[in-house]
Amino acid sequence: MLLLLWMLLKKKAHLRSKILKFLLQFAVLFTLLFCHKLSIAQQSSPPFQDILVQQDTIQYAFVPALIYTSDLGLVGGGLIQRYDYSDGFSPYRNSIHAQILLSTKGLINVRTSLEHTETFGRDIRSLWEIRGFRLFDDNYFGIGNDTNYDSDLWSNRFYNYESRSVGFRYRGRIPIYRGNNAQRLDVISLINISYFTPFVDESDNILINLDRPLGFDGGFINFLGSGLQWESRDSEFSPTKGFTFRVDATLSHEWLLSDYRFGSIEAVATNYYTLPYTFETVLAFLGGGKITIGDAPFHYLADLGGEDRLRGFPLFRFRGDHALWYSAELRNWLYHNKLYDFKVGLHAFTDGGRVYTNGERFTLDNLHHTFGGGVAFQLFTPDFILRIEYAQSPDMGRLYMGVGYMF
Repeated sequence: MLLLLWMLLKKKAHLRSKILKFLLQFAVLFTLLFCHKLSIAQQSSPPFQDILVQQDTIQYAFVPALIYTSDLGLVGGGLIQRYDYSDGFSPYRNSIHAQILLSTKGLINVRTSLEHTETFGRDIRSLWEIRGFRLFDDNYFGIGNDTNYDSDLWSNRFYNYESRSVGFRYRGRIPIYRGNNAQRLDVISLINISYFTPFVDESDNILINLDRPLGFDGGFINFLGSGLQWESRDSEFSPTKGFTFRVDATLSHEWLLSDYRFGSIEAVATNYYTLPYTFETVLAFLGGGKITIGDAPFHYLADLGGEDRLRGFPLFRFRGDHALWYSAELRNWLYHNKLYDFKVGLHAFTDGGRVYTNGERFTLDNLHHTFGGGVAFQLFTPDFILRIEYAQSPDMGRLYMGVGYMF
């Protein structure tokens, strides 16, 4: 985190006052954190039980990370975890996480978080997180659903720029319904304080320098949010049936010492169904949409492209005031070694979606489509799935390797 702050201050002296403003904002929330013993919780048990070190009710783990995506390159690093399994708490009382990731394409991602299963002595899940990142090969292709792509310009880094950010985030989950078979409904609360800025040389012949979209000069993005989350999957990691739904609404305003005034609403639903007479083939479907209102900076607009939305397109290929997207995926475990709890499976998918600018009519015309497939490995525990997949878009093909299914 100190390294990222140093890089921010090195190139732009005027950022010092803004960083001081950020530290003042964070100090208030940091004080609240310890005065009220606010905390966070994680839904799943810690992975890699075989490398945990236990001391009474305290367990420690170091989880190495090595993944690859075409957008970020080879990503390596590690995660240090501490879990407190005191009696009377499920799945644990609290946990502390510290993570650092570095990539061959200039990514630096640092994150520290504190978690608890109870807040104010009540059944409230909470997450407090400090994070910072630098991405040397961030992408900007313009704003709109029909922005141009040229392979020669892509090779010459015309669409690339360097981005940096530091921030603080809180996410709380308050249960309001618990049913049978893991059914639950939670109220979500969100707090975000962050500073984001592009780092570009004004003499560079790159698209973001030519367009100078809102947010080009950087600034604070502070917002409050709330939402609902429904969960009824039979498994968080490899579901075969069930349904999830999440809707969040956020507001950024000068009252919150933000440099931008805008709001957003985002909704995402997933559904899982095991097809009959198909050797337990699972059809997984995801649909989502986002609406922004007001003067949102370009990096907070609705976006498509990358590993999470429209696989096969480069990261942030499309940006707009609003967006719709979907993914449909067929999954099947072809081989299962029950002795070592080892599985090998295949999956095939298609993604689609589009963005809209203000004033455009909502229509499903001119959707962008991609398709692809991959292989999945379940290693020694149902909670750990390694996924390798390739996706093809009209622009290019992209390779992804990570932990867990995309959804």
